[in-house]
Amino acid sequence: MAYRLTRRTRVSRQLRHLIREQVSGALDCLESPEPSEEAIHEARKCVKRARAILHLLKEELGSAFRRENDRLRVAAHSLSALRDADVNGETLRELQRRHPAVLTAATVRTFARGLQARKRQTRAGAGALLSTARKALEQSRESAPGRVARAANRGAIRRGMMRGYRQARRACERIVPDSGAASFHLWRRRVKDHEYHIQLCEGLSSQARARARLLKQLETVLGDEHNLTLLRSTILASAQSYGDARATALVLGCITRNQAGLRSRAVELGARLFRESPAHFDNVARRWWSPA
Repeated sequence: MAYRLTRRTRVSRQLRHLIREQVSGALDCLESPEPSEEAIHEARKCVKRARAILHLLKEELGSAFRRENDRLRVAAHSLSALRDADVNGETLRELQRRHPAVLTAATVRTFARGLQARKRQTRAGAGALLSTARKALEQSRESAPGRVARAANRGAIRRGMMRGYRQARRACERIVPDSGAASFHLWRRRVKDHEYHIQLCEGLSSQARARARLLKQLETVLGDEHNLTLLRSTILASAQSYGDARATALVLGCITRNQAGLRSRAVELGARLFRESPAHFDNVARRWWSPA
């Protein structure tokens, strides 16, 4: 079942099925004792979609929201530790592609060895992390679908979408290209929730589909910016593992240069996507549910 709603079936039934599908999908990805990098990546995406559904119904779920969200957050954090170790290598290779004259093959090899050593260390503890994630997901699969079904209706969805838009817009208003990594990370989380909420409506309106495409562009830019933050943090945590000070300065300099461009691009896209008031967005979203 696609991650989207239709007008043909009650939304409570659809959201119950969708959150069960996402949680079960994450468990399926983690079925192997040693899941691949791609499997872990897919499991994380399933968890994010499931959490977006919970955030959509936060007010209606009441106290149950914290319990269900905490379980999925535990799973997400366990998987993030594994995924982040994989992403650092990909980010380093992308930096070299963009700055081949600055980041020589020898420099990149030295950094790659350091990152691989850190990845092996993280993978050594993968068993415990995966066990924690699986346990949390199994608990969620048992309880979340029923709670979501009882809380869901069209009014709740529309209120949740407007709340998500308002939060993403508020975070956007506080962002400038010189804002810190924490501010950009918070904005990215808000954008991601809003993006998943809009994806749910893609089958209802061409406007929703167009907005989803723009949000995907913004989320990709913010994701690339976040990956550079992760690489920087990894390097600074043990700079002695990555060669001499000059090589480290070159890599950090390339990170800073690329982040500046990505942040400027994100602010530009955000200004387009969040310029309308929440009330205006609510009026637009309300029409998505009207018959064509």
